[in-house]
Amino acid sequence: MDNLVVFSATTQGFLHKKREVPCQDASGCYVDPQGRFAAIAVADGHGDPTCVRSDRGSALVVDVALDCMRLFGESCLSASEDSQGVRLMDELSIPRRSDDVIRRLTDALLARWYEAAMDDLSNEPLTPEELDRASSYAALYSNGQELEHAYGTTLIAALYVGDNLLLLQQGDGRCVVLREDASAFEPIPWDARCHENVTTSVSDTDAAESMRHAILHTDGEDSDIVACLLGSDGVEDSFHDEEGRWDYYRRLCMRLTDLHNARTRRKDFESVLHETLPSFSKEGSGDDVSIAGMASMRELMMARDEFDDLIEQYQLGARLQEARAKLLSMERMHEHLARAASDGSEAQQDAFRRYDAVYEQLKAQTQQLEEDLLEWKRTQEGSGQND
Repeated sequence: MDNLVVFSATTQGFLHKKREVPCQDASGCYVDPQGRFAAIAVADGHGDPTCVRSDRGSALVVDVALDCMRLFGESCLSASEDSQGVRLMDELSIPRRSDDVIRRLTDALLARWYEAAMDDLSNEPLTPEELDRASSYAALYSNGQELEHAYGTTLIAALYVGDNLLLLQQGDGRCVVLREDASAFEPIPWDARCHENVTTSVSDTDAAESMRHAILHTDGEDSDIVACLLGSDGVEDSFHDEEGRWDYYRRLCMRLTDLHNARTRRKDFESVLHETLPSFSKEGSGDDVSIAGMASMRELMMARDEFDDLIEQYQLGARLQEARAKLLSMERMHEHLARAASDGSEAQQDAFRRYDAVYEQLKAQTQQLEEDLLEWKRTQEGSGQND
């Protein structure tokens, strides 16, 4: 990925605003001053009332993750070798050694997060109000036990250095990677313990062992990667399936390519995110929303047609699915009104006629959408055969 643009934005959730709950998400990004590597991170502090400082925990883990990745990136690019004469960058491409490298990175990250949380606690001890909110954990906190739980948060982070895209995750949220053909995939293995409102945490006792990771090599089979995006579960929960989430990220990338001023592109795009994410939260999950990303502008520009095609396909399919669902919900009432009108009063017949007009109009719209989607697929197949 060349000519990288990085960005990040966080907004307080619509429901959190209504309930006067502080924003528990955080996000951030970093670019090496010499442009040699870039890092992004998002975190979602836990809504569990016992995690009374989860908003601080998420902010701290984003800061720590970005700094750890900065140091890691600088080490990767240094000329120093270990005792066996292997450079850190090279270790990432050696399967039997890369896991150890990642473990050293995550151990350092978690240790620094814990230290930062304890420093915060030392500077500002838990208040009586916080202990009261902590419920079942109040006694533990008062006895100096499991204090890191008060700062509980998730984390997703990415570092692009050399020809390596390094991905880390603890907890929920999603990492989405986009290719030149606009296809998407989520490379970080999922943890089955994360479901509904339950998630793992960087405060877990087994966080070092359970933090998931993936390494993609852009000088090999993953050379066609054009963007990597991280989203808290406020994004994930706004869609019924992964296709909807992927379509959203494709549209974000196309919005990014619409900004032609390279000098202000990051600032301008983050302004767009800050303007649009509040309404996104309101219309979607209602939760806090954090997004961070890195994208190759040159490669995205070249892939615009592919992205536009898949966006159009998804939008047609979504409209068709919505029309079919609405039509199905109207069928029973249509049958009921038809039976009532057959031997009923003029009023019943009139009611059926009005309902039938709407029903038939929706049937026609559904049929047209089916034809449009079929025609789109035929056009794409023909276009592919002509290439």
